[in-house]
Amino acid sequence: MPPTKSELWQYFIKLNSNEVKCKICFKTIKTSGNTSNMNKHLKKHSNALSGKGDEKIQTTINKKLDPLNSPPPSHEPQPSTSTSKAPESNTFLAIPSSSDVKKIPIDVIDDSELTETYAPLPKKRQLSIVQTIERKYSYSNGGKDHLKLCKCLLYFICVDKRPFDIVKGRGFKKMMHQACPSFKIPSVDTLKAQFDALYSTMHLKIENIFDNISHLALTCDIWSEMMTVTSYLGVTAHYLHDDRLVSRCIATVALDQRHTGEYIADKLKEICAGMHISLEKITAVVTARSHLSGVGSVY
Repeated sequence: MPPTKSELWQYFIKLNSNEVKCKICFKTIKTSGNTSNMNKHLKKHSNALSGKGDEKIQTTINKKLDPLNSPPPSHEPQPSTSTSKAPESNTFLAIPSSSDVKKIPIDVIDDSELTETYAPLPKKRQLSIVQTIERKYSYSNGGKDHLKLCKCLLYFICVDKRPFDIVKGRGFKKMMHQACPSFKIPSVDTLKAQFDALYSTMHLKIENIFDNISHLALTCDIWSEMMTVTSYLGVTAHYLHDDRLVSRCIATVALDQRHTGEYIADKLKEICAGMHISLEKITAVVTARSHLSGVGSVY
């Protein structure tokens, strides 16, 4: 290797006969007995060293970055001897040791100012083998996280009034795969079976609520589904719970007869009996349909 006559050597530290370390980015460079690789590497810092004729700037840089000339204080990160690839940009980066939690990029703002900024380093913790296996089986059928996601999916379908076959859509599958790749989307039949079990649980809870209230009012409406030519009766209960007005839909049933007052009244009685609502607790039945005007008198 030639003696340190070239100007390139003010930016490098000789490690051995075939390797040198850059004082700017601390990357190890193979020399192969000449300075060609050193010159090629230094061109990557050409913008940052555009004012290399200014001795004052070079002296400051050397004092900041050269561990041989000016050892850093104890509170600053020590340069690493790692041969891993360092970021190649116009920013001077000091590579910290594994015990440090900060790295200090040193940016040349202009020809006379050298500044330091601090940014936290992300800490990544690798999962153990046991944790990896537990996480995998947690998202399989019957796993803890799998059941949680299925309940969230049912909640989404019920609250947003979406069809069960939304899980067949390409867009929905892509979104779920991106959000949780380990989650296997249940089929429509599986969701319906889980929905029936969840409905039975919620039905018992609602029955318990109505057993403990003293008064309530009902509102009902009838509409027709044009695609199936089927009429439906919807019933909503309104009551006070902890001094707060609560409105809860308690039933939506299909109607297969003429919408007379007697028929609608019988349907309302069936619904109330199924929800453990005593007729004495009902204070009013409100509707906006003219063909339901006879319900109150029969009721």
